[in-house]
Amino acid sequence: MNPAERHLVEFIAVRLESMLRRPAVWGSNLSVEEQVLQLLEIRRVLLDPASKMDGRRAINPGYRRYVAKAVPSDSATPLAVRLGEQGRDDEFVSILQAYVALELAEVTVETNVPIDPADRATIETEERERIIERIRAEARDEALTQPQKTTPIEFPTAA
Repeated sequence: MNPAERHLVEFIAVRLESMLRRPAVWGSNLSVEEQVLQLLEIRRVLLDPASKMDGRRAINPGYRRYVAKAVPSDSATPLAVRLGEQGRDDEFVSILQAYVALELAEVTVETNVPIDPADRATIETEERERIIERIRAEARDEALTQPQKTTPIEFPTAA
C-alpha cells in the first residue's frame, strides 16, 4: 500500500468514526447510511484491489443480510427506512456501528495487509495526534456554544 492509499484508508476511518459519533451533522439517517456504505466500499477496494475487478465480496449483499437479520422486514428497504417505519430511529447508530465494526474486522482479516513496523509507529502517532486535535476542536466548539457566565464586579460603597 502506497502512502496515498494509506492516507485515504486513515481518512476513511476518521470519517466513519465521525459519522457514527455525530450522525445528525452528516444528514438524515438514510444519507448517513448511504455515505457509510460508500466509504466501506472504497476502503475495501483500497485494501483488496482485486475486489474491484471481479466484484467479489460486495458490501451490499452482506449488508442486506445483516439488516434483514437485525431489523426483519418484508421489503428490501434500507436500515434507516425500516427503523423509521417501526418507530425505532433511536437504534440506527448502534445497529450501523455494529455492522461497520464487523466489516472493518472482516476486511482487515481477509486482506491481511502487512504493515511495516516503522509505518505502524507512524500511523499510531498520526492517529494519536488526530484524536488529540479532535478532542481540542470539540472542546473549542463546546466553549463557543456554551453561554459565557459572567460575574459582575462589586465595588465597595462608602457608608
